[in-house]
Amino acid sequence: MFKIKQKKSILCCEASIFQQCDFVTHAFCTRQGGFSEADYKSLNMSFCEGDEEGKVLQNWERLATALDIPLAQFLVVNQVHGDAIFVIGRWGNFFSSRSELNYDAIVTDRPNLAICVKTADCVPVLIADRTKKVIAAVHAGWRSSALGLSAKVIRLMQEKYGSRPEDILAAIGPAIGLCCYEVDAVTAMRLPPRQAASIFCLRSRQKENGCWICRKPIAGSSSPAAFRKRILKLPIFAHPAIRSSFFPIALLAA
Repeated sequence: MFKIKQKKSILCCEASIFQQCDFVTHAFCTRQGGFSEADYKSLNMSFCEGDEEGKVLQNWERLATALDIPLAQFLVVNQVHGDAIFVIGRWGNFFSSRSELNYDAIVTDRPNLAICVKTADCVPVLIADRTKKVIAAVHAGWRSSALGLSAKVIRLMQEKYGSRPEDILAAIGPAIGLCCYEVDAVTAMRLPPRQAASIFCLRSRQKENGCWICRKPIAGSSSPAAFRKRILKLPIFAHPAIRSSFFPIALLAA
C-alpha cells in the first residue's frame, strides 16, 4: 500500500513495500509544496518548461531539505522516451556533461546517490533489490513501455548484479488513470502484438473519437512473474489529498 506523508512543506507518497529495504529512502512527490506560480504551481522540478530558474532551484532546495538529502546528491537524466539505461558504477565519475544523459532509466548500487525521474502522465517505477542493494528509477512513458524498458531494467539487474526476481521489489507510482488514457490506433499498433492483444491491450474501442482505452497498466507488463507479484501500483486519483495533482519526480537514495 501507499501512504500519503507530509515531509516539512512537501506532500509525497511512500510505498510500504520498500520497508523491506532499510538502505532505501524514497518518495513520489506531488505538485504541492513549491515556489513556482501560475501554470507551474507549485513544485515544478524542470528547468526546461519555461518556469523561472530561480523558482525551480528553490523547489529543488526545498525537496532536498524535506528529504534530508544534500542537493548535490540528486541525479536526473534528460528523459528522451527511449529504452536506454544509465548504469552508474559504485565508484568513480559517471558523466561529464548533461548532453551525455539521454536515458529513461537509471540503475546503480552506489551509496548516497538520489536517482530521479520526472513524470506527469507517464509512469514512474522505482525498483530495489533487497539483497544485492541495487536500485533503479524508470520513466515509463508509452514509448519506453512499448520498448519493454521496465523488463530490460530487470534483466540488466539479473545479468550485471546477480539479482533474483524474488528479491526485486517495485512500486509503480502515480500516473494518468486508465480511465483517461486514450490513444489512437496508430499508437496502439506500436505495442508488441502479442502483448497488445492479451496482456495490456487497448481493446475497448470507442468509435466516437476513434480512440482506444487502455485496460491494463503498460509499465511492468512484460516483467518476470515472480517480480510482478511484488509490484505495488498507485493510480493518480487514489487519494483525495492528491487528486488532480501533478507528479513531477520520483526518487530513491541508497
